Amino acid sequence: MRVLLLERVWQEIRSHVERFYPEEACGLLLGNSLGGTYQVFKAHLAHNVWEKQEERGRRYAINPGEFLKAEREAERENLSILGIFHSHPDYPAYPSQFDQEQAWEGYLYLILGLRKGKVVEKGVFIFSPSREIIAVPLEIVEEVRT
Repeated sequence: MRVLLLERVWQEIRSHVERFYPEEACGLLLGNSLGGTYQVFKAHLAHNVWEKQEERGRRYAINPGEFLKAEREAERENLSILGIFHSHPDYPAYPSQFDQEQAWEGYLYLILGLRKGKVVEKGVFIFSPSREIIAVPLEIVEEVRT
């Protein structure tokens, strides 16, 4: 299992999460899955709509309407929603207890750790049916051959 993320999409995600620091930023990963390889072709940038503004530095929520928009966008381009990305301001790029409790089985979770407003680490994870955290190798590539 591995994730191939287009460089231009990586730059878009990185800019998005750095712009919203010190709040958690979030969005959806769009692409295809072929034989254990996830290919991410697009990012659907979303706003963190966690209900308590003062908690947005350690919590995020995506408006259900954003999922619908992303799903329609993906369908138009023969893609699927593969997962979610979000940032961890001044926290490691590893699933928190909250992330583990909220995670959807089978979805990719790209987590970006920020320090002083800049991305310093990243990791991709998937959760098994037993809630086991599985790290998935991430490759940032110029292009993906389809």
